[in-house]
Amino acid sequence: MDIIEFIEKVYTLPLMEYQKEFIRTYYNAIKNNEQLIYVLSRGHSSFQLRTLQALTVIAFAQERGLVKLDSDKEDI
Repeated sequence: MDIIEFIEKVYTLPLMEYQKEFIRTYYNAIKNNEQLIYVLSRGHSSFQLRTLQALTVIAFAQERGLVKLDSDKEDI
């Protein structure tokens, strides 16, 4: 499953193109053991990007077998 597909499945709001770009960039930074520094422009919610950042880390950890999510249960 693609990283965007995974996050769209979990995240209840539709992703905008800049959010998809952020996810891909952050995911590649994690894979390459790099640090990503970003500055938001006016009007963008830092809460949304932090949520997407956390979901990206969870997806990466699940891909590596560090986290196992049970899709049958409502609680994580």
